[in-house]
Amino acid sequence: MFGLGVANICGSFFSAYPTTGSFSRSAVNHESGAKIGLTGIVMGIIMSCALLFMTQLFEYIPQILSCMAIYI
Repeated sequence: MFGLGVANICGSFFSAYPTTGSFSRSAVNHESGAKIGLTGIVMGIIMSCALLFMTQLFEYIPQILSCMAIYI
């Protein structure tokens, strides 16, 4: 977390894009009690399986609900 903060501060001097990809992952890992880096690989496998097998179910969600989820 500290490294990402320093990268954002230093990047602001060079018009770089902010780095925020790991904030949510770090928060989820911290809240679930993860201790090792292997959790990132396991989470990636679970998300890949969810996208592969559950995407067909998302087809029937009305578009307005999808927009609300993105807006929130």
